[in-house]
Amino acid sequence: MPPAGPDTAATDRSNPETTDPRSPQAGRTAQPARHPGALRTSRTLPIALAEAARRTALPPATIIALFLQGFAGNLVTIAVRHVPLGQTEGQTVLARLAPVIVALAAQAAEASLEDLGGSALAGDLAAFEHETQDVRIFRT
Repeated sequence: MPPAGPDTAATDRSNPETTDPRSPQAGRTAQPARHPGALRTSRTLPIALAEAARRTALPPATIIALFLQGFAGNLVTIAVRHVPLGQTEGQTVLARLAPVIVALAAQAAEASLEDLGGSALAGDLAAFEHETQDVRIFRT
């Protein structure tokens, strides 16, 4: 085990500085050490994806299309589980969305910062409420 330093001290349970309830460091968790090439961790998923994809040779439209395909795939998976929609129908939905995804990705890749934006206030507010609800789905 590496020696406890300023970046690992708070995760070391044997460290009296973090286990003594009277210590100002009690209960804190250490932030991982950042190295020069590290990505910032306080990013939304699309921004984190863009930062990671910047290091690839893929064109922006391809990266955007892959992100949208993954998002659409997640929504279809949820629909297959919760709506009377079979797996074959779910795949049909994704196949029908493919040209729309490609066109939207091409449009988004050419958009300026003024063109981009969005708001999902009602969805965010619902997520706040949903976050504190008791889980009822997928219980056995």
